Amino acid sequence: ATLKRVLAAGETTSAPALGAALRTGKPSYSANEPIVVSYSGFPGKAQDWITVVEKSAPANKFGQWFYTKGKRAGSFTFRGLSPGNYEARGYFDWPSGGYEIKARSAFVVASGQATPQEPGDQPMPRGQTLKGACPWIEYISSGKPFEVAFDAVGNKFNDLRYTGDWRTDPMGTLKGGETYKVVYRNGKFTCTGFNQGTRSVGTWTYGGIDPADGLISLWGRVYTFDGLGRVWDSQYGLVGHMRTSY
Repeated sequence: ATLKRVLAAGETTSAPALGAALRTGKPSYSANEPIVVSYSGFPGKAQDWITVVEKSAPANKFGQWFYTKGKRAGSFTFRGLSPGNYEARGYFDWPSGGYEIKARSAFVVASGQATPQEPGDQPMPRGQTLKGACPWIEYISSGKPFEVAFDAVGNKFNDLRYTGDWRTDPMGTLKGGETYKVVYRNGKFTCTGFNQGTRSVGTWTYGGIDPADGLISLWGRVYTFDGLGRVWDSQYGLVGHMRTSY
């Protein structure tokens, strides 16, 4: 399919959508290295779509792209690019939504080596189960409760004070170093724990994420997990671990 649409005079092309977010797996990639883009908070239309383009490109220009096929959150792997400054962009409900950019995330493709990551920061294949490890996809899908401990944030970000805005604070209203109680039932994740915004313990429920895809959602922020229960954030890499009971 080919995306074609002429912008009407005065049409807006860059209004961000509340709650919609894009994140790349790293801020910097090496030339021709595959680029992972995660998305969350999308409306769930079959033809919401995501593309990667040069950062300076106009809103109606697109490169390789993917339809979300009705999923509110998930991730795509884009082919590698030549050195330059780029941006992942999210659009809603083609063709009705036109070229109005609803979410964006900038990144760099360097001519040398990509930004190094700490050992263990790269996720294993989604849902992979290793000998002696919990089969996490089956466990979560069964509706059994589990915990997510953000015990691997280290010095990756300073989360001692809340910025006052979930869109700019590291991991939003979730706090590094805290442990959250989670259960997946009826297609939704219910999470209980300390909320930096309210400065108290609370419980919120979000849907649109399927653990069969190797993903969990805590208050709308989407994480990748593997068969060892390790948890990755698309922006900060390895951030924690899951436990099977509380």
